[in-house]
Amino acid sequence: MKEFELINKFLKPICASKKQSRDLLDDTASISQKNLQDLIVSKDILVEDIHFKINDRPYNIAYKALQVNLSDIASSGAKPIGYLLGIGKNSQVNKKFFKEFCRGLKDVQEQFNIKLFGGDTVNSPVNFFSITIFGKANKNQILIRENALANDLIFVSGTIGDAGLGRELLKKNNKQYPDLILRHLRPTARVKLGIELVKNKIAKSAIDISDGLLADIEKICLSAKLDAEIYTQNIPLSNSAINFLKNNQHYPTHNILTSGDDYELAFAIKPKDIKKVLDLSKKLSLNLTCIGQFRKPKKIDNYQVLLNNKTIYQEIFKGNNIYFDLLKIKKFGYEHN
Repeated sequence: MKEFELINKFLKPICASKKQSRDLLDDTASISQKNLQDLIVSKDILVEDIHFKINDRPYNIAYKALQVNLSDIASSGAKPIGYLLGIGKNSQVNKKFFKEFCRGLKDVQEQFNIKLFGGDTVNSPVNFFSITIFGKANKNQILIRENALANDLIFVSGTIGDAGLGRELLKKNNKQYPDLILRHLRPTARVKLGIELVKNKIAKSAIDISDGLLADIEKICLSAKLDAEIYTQNIPLSNSAINFLKNNQHYPTHNILTSGDDYELAFAIKPKDIKKVLDLSKKLSLNLTCIGQFRKPKKIDNYQVLLNNKTIYQEIFKGNNIYFDLLKIKKFGYEHN
């Protein structure tokens, strides 16, 4: 059973009000407070042999676990304040493991000025880590997927596809491109970007690229009832990714669009606000690239992502001097299960 089927059939009927839970269509929930702020909450679970291997560096496991949760807070434009940690452990997890694991948590905490509030541990046949993270935002001032509008431009931060390439390199024990591997092991949540998008009233809709660029843009389409057109020639690639693709021409280049784990932000802006985005890019020293536009849907209840104004099965397009073999795309994203 896929995630959306599970949500719609079983979880949505028992969730909180739409204003708080947003029908479980976003990565965060908003809990209204009596003061002028809302409490923003999100949860992610990392399970052994699905999200990490027990022989991975404990530092990297912890670092990524917390950054992934912070990325959800970033996608809402909220300011993170702290988290709860649940740990399921077996006999393989010892004091040496936890010493390095907690060092990874501490480094991320210091980076974002957050604290561990509490949690729980339990003996388990499978190791897992569950994080519930909390953020705060001014009342009714957060980024929500369904707020995207037709004709809004689609921007993304940073570069796309690095982490997916890093994941594939690790599977083959190929350490030739350390920058790509590091992007997979230690992503960076774009918290400052999310906060600035809200503060400067640049965007009202955003999502973090966790499951893959196409899959996550499609989630906005479903929430906002829109189509999206993506210009593949504009997809921002790192120098390391370009070098990898040029030196490995057998690699299916369309995976750049679907591999996930980037944890960059995609957000929607009005065309009149392009200068604000360019100014923000300079302020944060972060590349912000326009990769497409949301459109009115061609068919109601059949919202779709188009590439270069064509369906994904119609062409091979050259972008960044890299051929994206769009004919071979079978699914839009990487499923973390």
